[in-house]
Order: sequence, then structure tokens, then C-alpha cells
Amino acid sequence: MVTIICKECHQDIDKTKSWCTSCNARHFVADFPNWTSESAEMDKFIQETQKLAERYETVLEWIDYTKFTKLEPIEFSKNYKAYWEEGHILGWDLESNKWKRHGGHWVKLITNYCEKYITSFLKSEHEFSKTNPLKRLVYGITRDPKTKDYAVVEKLTDQCPKCPREWMSIRWCSGCYADHFKAEFPNWTSGNEDIDKFILETQTTAEFPEQALEWIPETHLTEFEMIGRGGFGSIFKAYWEKGHIQKWCFSANEWKRSEPLWVALKSVDKDDENNEHKAFLEEAKNLHECLKINLYSLDFYGITKHPTTQKYLIVMRYAEEGDLRKYLRNNFKTFDWKNRIDKLWGLATDIRSMHEKGLVHRDLHPGNVLFGEAELIRPKNPRLFTLNPGAIFSSSPIPKIKYWSFNKK
Repeated sequence: MVTIICKECHQDIDKTKSWCTSCNARHFVADFPNWTSESAEMDKFIQETQKLAERYETVLEWIDYTKFTKLEPIEFSKNYKAYWEEGHILGWDLESNKWKRHGGHWVKLITNYCEKYITSFLKSEHEFSKTNPLKRLVYGITRDPKTKDYAVVEKLTDQCPKCPREWMSIRWCSGCYADHFKAEFPNWTSGNEDIDKFILETQTTAEFPEQALEWIPETHLTEFEMIGRGGFGSIFKAYWEKGHIQKWCFSANEWKRSEPLWVALKSVDKDDENNEHKAFLEEAKNLHECLKINLYSLDFYGITKHPTTQKYLIVMRYAEEGDLRKYLRNNFKTFDWKNRIDKLWGLATDIRSMHEKGLVHRDLHPGNVLFGEAELIRPKNPRLFTLNPGAIFSSSPIPKIKYWSFNKK
């Protein structure tokens, strides 16, 4: 290792990094009282990355929203392309006694990450930046003062390396991936033209893998079992050996998928087949709208058919720990106030995601608040919970009391 002398403490530091951990940690700590994300957990994690950083690429920042100019909305989402006037930190400048920065550059502000999962997401990205510092994707986090939505500040790559089209997400090229989905379209059908069109539309407009739905042939699902019946449909459980799409593997020329997983399947029951298909598609579309606001409001993978009845089924993630009643029975002794407030806050966030799309749940009760081990593309976050879609209906404006079903007649 080639070393140089730190101009501030006169200790040897790695020349390739040009970063003195002890000196820079002191400057970061001195600035802690001057900012807050208004989340103690988030503040603590950002501060830890700053105190322990061994190079500038592993530093995460809380970035004031006013630092961004030329905000340009991205179609079909709440995300923005923004110009960061100062740019990210490079190191401490002794002469000016402040941080030396990269200078103005374009970034992407992503609000799709639910507040419940932002810290977990940042931890994942931080671990990636430590092992791949030159390929880091995330600079930090900010918050829109008007909407109060947190936004992850990501690197913006202008073009996909595989195609000349604009690339708004490093993890997902809408151009390339849309082409792959279109090429596969002749190879599958749900048997219903409207459902086929809806699935393909989600695939060709997705900004993230979580927004791309699939037609899942019933032959890909095993161990079907009915686990419940409600006022709006039946719930089944099944094992999905193939797993859901994560990204395209260019070397293998195929989709990279998750590990096999258990899924929940929900039908929409109506008196006649025509109304049933219409109601099913409406609910599927409403669920997908929620994904555009909040990626983790639910894990909605796609659509399939029941192997016996041939009814269409919505395919979602299976909640291993059951509903709120079961969770409380099994975890009451360890369910402290911090945990309770965290769960209530997350529930409010999920409900807000629906309301922002002009939707109401209409069947919200403890049996429709579900818990399970989080198996996202990020590190595990134990005891994830989400809303069972139940019956989600469009309402404009909201809320209207008549849309809430407190009693069934």
C-alpha cells in the first residue's frame, strides 16, 4: 500500500483513497447537530457510515431538499430527475474549512421505497459500496418538505450500456427489459385478452422489477391449499418453484429469479363470470397502482388460474406469521411500545399509499393485517407486515364513509 501524510493529523493514509477516517469522522460529528432526517434510526445509520467511512464512496448523507434544482418529473411515477448543485462529498478542504464536493451533477430522487424499508435499503447499498466503491449507486437520502415523502438519492446514468436509450434506473433498464417482455409475449396467454394486455402494460412501463407482473401458469405452482375465505373472495396457498423475476441476466440471456417461495393466491368472487372477470381485473389494476406509489406496500407477483376451477387468482407473497390476531398471540410478551408504534406507522403508510391513488380498502380488520419474514431483494427485515388487499375500490374524492363496509347485509 502506498501511503501519504494526512495534512491535518500527519498520520499515514492510503494514497489511493486519500481519506483520513479519524479526521473526517471528527468533522462529520461536529455537523451532526445541524441536520436530522426526523427518523432516529435513519439518523443513527447515516452517522455511522460517516464516522466509519474509509473512503468517500462509502459515505451516505442527509441532503436538504433545497440543494436540488431543475426537478423534472418522471412519467408514470412520483420520482424525479434532479440537479444537485453541490454534488457529493470528496473530502475535507483545510483551506476553506469545509467539505470539498464533486460539483453539480444530475441524480434521481426515488420515492418508491416505503419509509418502513428505507433504512434496510440504505444498509444494503452501503454494504455494496464497501465492496464495490467505484460502482456505488446511492449518495444518501432527502425528504420533500411538501409531501413529507423520503427519497433515495441515486446516481443517474444517462444511457443503458446495452442500448442507446435513456436509463432512469441502474437496476432496471425500461428499454431493454421491455424488449425482452415483448419478445416473450407470443409464448404465453392468460386466456383473457384484457388480462394479457394489462400484464404486458405493467412489464413494458415498469421502472423497477417489483412493478412488472407475470402470467404464472398454474403448472408452475404446487401444493395448492385453501387457507381462508372472506366476503370478497377465497385465499389459497401454493409453492412457486421458479420464483419471481429480479432482473435480466445478459450473460445467460434469461431472467434471474428469486429463490423458490410460498405464495398466497386470492380470487374475486362474483355471481356471474362476466362480472367476476371485470371485478378481478379492476382489483388487480388497483393493487398495481399501489406499487407505483410504494414498492413495498405489498408483494404482487402476477396472475394465475386455479388448477381445478380455472378461476383467475392474484398471486402475492405468503405471510408466514399470519394475521394480526395470530401475531399478537405468538408475540405479545415481546411486542413492546417501540414495536407497536413502528407497526402502526407502517400500517398508516400502506393505507396512505392507497389513498394517494384514490383508493380505499373497504375490508380493513385485524384479519387483513398480515405478518411474515421479509424476503425482499434487500437484507431480511424480520416480521414484515402488509395489508391483505381484501377489497380495494376506487373512490374520488376520498374518503367517503359509504365506501367502508363495517357490516355486511
